Amino acid sequence: MSDGAQSGTSRGLRGAVSTLGSALLGLLHTRLSLAALEFDEARDRTVASLVTVAIAVLAFAFAILGASVLVVIAYWETNRIAALCGLILAYLAIGFIAMWRLSARSRTDRPPFAETIAQFERDRAWFTGNPEHKK
Repeated sequence: MSDGAQSGTSRGLRGAVSTLGSALLGLLHTRLSLAALEFDEARDRTVASLVTVAIAVLAFAFAILGASVLVVIAYWETNRIAALCGLILAYLAIGFIAMWRLSARSRTDRPPFAETIAQFERDRAWFTGNPEHKK
């Protein structure tokens, strides 16, 4: 009778450990799937942004080149140095404004994998029972 009771206890313990392990693996699988999904979304947004930026840079470069040549040709006989200095200052101002906008945008963007990190924090708080980490 003690063998049957011990066998039932070990199956019960083994079953509980197996169920717990299965639940933890399922939890890990879900979280890794979320991280992979966020990675794919971040990659797609980055590629789309880079393509758009490359097209814009190329188009604006040709426009600026054409405008610069036009201004220099128009003022070649009278104030070519002043025309070139004015163009340089205008390009510098545009460049600094663009860099300022880029830095402002990078400060307001959410970090990559924010949802995955938040979910891991909630899981850790749930497992430890620590209400300080719950959000």
